Amino acid sequence: MITLFGSHDVSDYEKWKSFFDMFVGQAEVDHAIQETKVYRTVDGGRVVVTHTFNSKEDVDKHLAMMADPEGQEMAKQNGVVFPVTMWAAEEVDS
Repeated sequence: MITLFGSHDVSDYEKWKSFFDMFVGQAEVDHAIQETKVYRTVDGGRVVVTHTFNSKEDVDKHLAMMADPEGQEMAKQNGVVFPVTMWAAEEVDS
């Protein structure tokens, strides 16, 4: 399993969350998301999102979709403040 982490500011959390919920519903089917978690800073101005995937190929498909200029413009209109920081990680034995 590979977890993709993303972090960015939001201009309007409620607007962003509504957009995000719609987006994730579609992405779970299109990009094989196994699990999603959302964390919000105490002041509400920043979110950290995790998506868990079965493979690096699934992560790459998702990242390609996130890099699409039309998708980025839609995200901006729905409260995402760029830049978005993303990184993928695998869990290791502790």
